[in-house]
Amino acid sequence: MRSEQVLAHGALFFAQLSFSTWHILGKVVLNAGVTPLVFAAYRELIAAFLLFGVALLSTGWGTQSAIAARLIVPLKTDLLRVFAMGVCSFGNVGGFVVGLSLTSAPNAASLQPSVPIIALLIAVIIGQENLTAFKLLGVAFVVLGSMLVVVFDPEFDDASSGAGSHVVLGNIVLLLQCAALATLLVIQKAIVHRYHPIWLTAYYYSIGGALTWLACLYYVERREVFDIGSEPVWLVLIFASVFATVIAYCIYTWSASYLDASVISLYSSVQVVTTTALSVAFLGHVVIAAQAAGALLIIVGLCVTVWAQTRDTAVASNAETAKLLAYTDVEH
Repeated sequence: MRSEQVLAHGALFFAQLSFSTWHILGKVVLNAGVTPLVFAAYRELIAAFLLFGVALLSTGWGTQSAIAARLIVPLKTDLLRVFAMGVCSFGNVGGFVVGLSLTSAPNAASLQPSVPIIALLIAVIIGQENLTAFKLLGVAFVVLGSMLVVVFDPEFDDASSGAGSHVVLGNIVLLLQCAALATLLVIQKAIVHRYHPIWLTAYYYSIGGALTWLACLYYVERREVFDIGSEPVWLVLIFASVFATVIAYCIYTWSASYLDASVISLYSSVQVVTTTALSVAFLGHVVIAAQAAGALLIIVGLCVTVWAQTRDTAVASNAETAKLLAYTDVEH
């Protein structure tokens, strides 16, 4: 495994910690009465400015980045894909915060393991990845482990039994959010090698933010909802914008240069473990044996899938080397 791939795995784990912290803080803020879509709109506005600012500071303005000669302005042939990524970003960010407001943090986390399944299916259908037994086994371990972590959580039972139709609607929204994230990762994998990761993230995320503000026109006659209130809410908003958005999504985009979309999407399942761990550390949450076993299955599933990708990459590299050697022999 190359050093860039090792770094990518570590960075993706940090992104999940950021997301998990945001899940816990975000639920507290939403319970205080903040309108979900408006909160998402402010988060995306702040993040978009930060992303373009970081991009300008790191590469300057032009048509090409000095880093690995990658483009910073989308090609005409990629404009539709970048826009589609923006639509998916809108569905992912807005969909999660709306779904979270209708359910609970454990409930929302329980559906994230569907992301790698959807991403793998899309990637296989369009020919971006090969479907192997080891990849299927890894996904199965992750999904089973996530189910154990969540289903045996008492808070999950309470949230599912008491909210009625709101939980059903919230789960539908969260499933659509998972599909949006999976689609985003697959599209991103197809074009990320051409672009600087920060610029690509800034483009698609700003498109998603613009769509979120358009959706907020629904509240145009209720201007009070745009006042998100106290200092603690703004602190959560800043954390969500910086760590759970700018840093996390730049990590996702950068990692796509070194890892398959299905492997990156599997890290969404790690949120179940990291959210539970943070709940134990800061909220006094109690973990039972079945949940610990589930966390172990998730780790095993990730290891199996990562090994499968490493093996596939090595096989492809050996095949390419053999082809080149054969061509050289023919020339001589």
